Amino acid sequence: MYNLKWYNIFSLVKIRRTQLEDEEKIDKMITNIKNTCPDLVIEYLLKYRELNRVLSDKLYNSDFYAYPDIFTSGVNIVNEEYSKVLMITDNNLITNREKCNCFKKFISSMDKSIEKNKSK
Repeated sequence: MYNLKWYNIFSLVKIRRTQLEDEEKIDKMITNIKNTCPDLVIEYLLKYRELNRVLSDKLYNSDFYAYPDIFTSGVNIVNEEYSKVLMITDNNLITNREKCNCFKKFISSMDKSIEKNKSK
């Protein structure tokens, strides 16, 4: 969990780089399972895009002084979602079909994050 404030807001660059590295790992797994469950892969990618839009809207519709807390929340939400996927990425004991079943749970988890963070 990260707790960003104005004095260390620039640590976002490092955090974001780590997230991009995690995305590469996730992309490799998605490439491996895309033929097994193409609809779930598409649904996962669309759900992640929706989560990104919701988190971005939350930032853009907030007061400037709330940015550190909103950045912190957004980074932690993305890290939490990524960590779930990364747990199965390198597990060779899990079949592609089982990984697809896990993706159903990841989508459900993102749904909850989306609903919790939607602007009211």
